Amino acid sequence: MRKVTSTKGLYNTHGVYGFKNTESNKWYFGSSIATKGGCQGIGGRLRRHLWELKKECHHNSHFQNSWNKHGEKAFEMYVVEECDKEVAREREKEWIEKHKNDVYNICTETEHPGGLPWTEERRRKQSGKNHFMYGKNHTEETKEMISKNRKGLTAGEDHHLYGVGHTDESRKKMSESHKLLIGEKNPFFGKKHSEETKKINSEKKKQWIAENGHPRVSLPPKGKYKGVYKSGRKWIAMIRIDSKLKSLGTFKEAEDAARNYDYHAKKHYPPTAYINFPEFDYKNFEPKKDLV
Repeated sequence: MRKVTSTKGLYNTHGVYGFKNTESNKWYFGSSIATKGGCQGIGGRLRRHLWELKKECHHNSHFQNSWNKHGEKAFEMYVVEECDKEVAREREKEWIEKHKNDVYNICTETEHPGGLPWTEERRRKQSGKNHFMYGKNHTEETKEMISKNRKGLTAGEDHHLYGVGHTDESRKKMSESHKLLIGEKNPFFGKKHSEETKKINSEKKKQWIAENGHPRVSLPPKGKYKGVYKSGRKWIAMIRIDSKLKSLGTFKEAEDAARNYDYHAKKHYPPTAYINFPEFDYKNFEPKKDLV
């Protein structure tokens, strides 16, 4: 058993890991048989637990409550034992039994990830008409609340796969699973949207574009400047408004064409639109053409 302060260098290490509460001397044990994405090895498992605990969404409420009460500084991480993946679950179970009076682990059955598998009776009670949300939909207020609570949880360094990425084995498995939805195996194979559904989808798309602009306006240019094209020895500035491509004039310098594009982009596009010179002050700028 050895204490670790980070997950670095542990992504290819398998075996049993643990979290120890230094104030209560209680343990949480786990094993690293998972090899998918950021959960690879002991490093991946520790990282995942830390992410869930910090976001207060850990599946073990007993462990989560203790973390909230004592704080992150009260817990230490350990590589309890290194062993082959084939015996990791069994060794985890033995460590839980050894500290059975001082563990956060709720279920001692380690043969199945997350504890005991669901019985057929339990599945029946939680599916179809027996499910508490059957035939119901979240209110718009609830949807908005869920959306606000979820935003930022998995962005940047907060994402459990940040700086880790999927392994080649995981990528291969995902690729194979996606192939199962091709052709006749796709649940929508041979079906078509009704005219009513097409109309609804079309209206929603138009409304979104009206509020946010076309997704293309936010993308960076393929060349040096967005909305600028070379014609002979001169440069042309063009912008698309209401599905129509409009010329903004010809220019000797590409920078002048780019600033003319920026002026109209800021005027007709949403704030998320790509701007060639975002630091430039366009308040007193006079474009070559003023579009109505």
